[in-house]
Order: sequence, then C-alpha cells, then structure tokens
Amino acid sequence: MSTEVSLVRFMPDQIRVYGPDSFSGIVLGDTGLARPELQQLNGAEDRRFAEVSAEEVDTLGGDVVFYCAYGDDGDAKLAEYTGGALWQSIPAVQEGNAHQVDDEVWMTGIGVTAAGMILDDLESYLSA
Repeated sequence: MSTEVSLVRFMPDQIRVYGPDSFSGIVLGDTGLARPELQQLNGAEDRRFAEVSAEEVDTLGGDVVFYCAYGDDGDAKLAEYTGGALWQSIPAVQEGNAHQVDDEVWMTGIGVTAAGMILDDLESYLSA
C-alpha cells in the first residue's frame, strides 16, 4: 500500500487542501504517492484545491501531512489551528508525521526548481 500524503495550506481567510491538479499535487502524483480520498477531489470541477472548515481539520487524512501558510496572516492562522485540539487529534500529527514546508516552494514556486525542492523535501521527510 502506498503512503498517503495530505497537502494543507493555511490562508488568511480559509484552510485549503490541495488536490491532484495543483502544482504540488502533480509533483506528488508523479512520484506515485497516494492521496487521501478527501484530497482526490473526485467530481469537483476544479481539482486544484478545496476549502475545509476549521471544524473539519481533523478529517484531512493521510499517513503524512505537509502543511504551509500563505503570508503573515496565514502564519497566524497556522499557529492558531495547529495549536488546537482538532489538529493535534490527527493521527499523522500524533505520530510526528506532519511537516511544515515552504509555501513559496510548494504552492507558489511552480517550476522545475520548485519541483526539485519538493522532491528534496519528500526524500528528507519520507525516508527518515
């Protein structure tokens, strides 16, 4: 069974999960890593990302969670939610398999250099 990887981005006004048609989702797909059902975005018109509420953050799924924040306001939301009980209840978080990654690489990098840096992160975090 393949490792399921969850991608989460904390925005100033929302929490997003990233699907198979996002840049980082494409890189993950090319590596053969699986995605949790929620983040496959089956049936969605736009399979790049979907919004989840703060109350749904514990439903993210995945053996490993990669997360980041967009901007200073996103950093504040990240701190708020990752410090909360719902985030702490996620099995991957409890097992030490949740990793904060660079938003500029994973979400806004979009290019060969960023893809290489994502692969470096995957090698670092998944081969430990």
